[in-house]
Amino acid sequence: VPNDASASKVEISAYYEVLCPDSIRFIRTQLLPTYSHLSKIMNINLIPYGKATTARDPATGNYTFTCQHGEEECAGNIIHACSVKYARTQRSLIGFVACMMKNDRKPYVKGIICARENKLNWHSVQKCSQNIEGKQLLAEAGEKTNALTPALTFVPTVELNGSRDNQNDLLTNLKEQVCKAYTGATIHACN
Repeated sequence: VPNDASASKVEISAYYEVLCPDSIRFIRTQLLPTYSHLSKIMNINLIPYGKATTARDPATGNYTFTCQHGEEECAGNIIHACSVKYARTQRSLIGFVACMMKNDRKPYVKGIICARENKLNWHSVQKCSQNIEGKQLLAEAGEKTNALTPALTFVPTVELNGSRDNQNDLLTNLKEQVCKAYTGATIHACN
């Protein structure tokens, strides 16, 4: 069945943090497989921040982050924030992020491998993650996360077309929720 041009893609926003076991489970068992089946009808926004906090030095403009799972998580979140900006395709981004979340304890070692496997420009991501640009991108992810109403209480938190209703279903049966939300012609992967 050809894609119905008049139907909007289903928008999924995932608010997560890279070392959170629930985030890892969601991205690897729900987001990646759902995207691999339904990429034509969905658009994914990744917001890597979770329950982190941001402090900014007014004198220098430098950012300091505190992450729920420590410094390695902050470094990983920054790499993910940079990959969101520099990935050329959604497919390479989702593949890269899922690969990184197999084992993000050594984010720079893993990053090289995952970037190569998913045709992502590691040089751009690494450069971004090691300077102020990466910190600015993570601070922006923090602003988006902190702007959620009601406030984020669980990580990951998922929005479908801007709604957080049915959170448990979104976290455990994303494919079915995306299929239900899609208004276009029935697609084979949803049967």
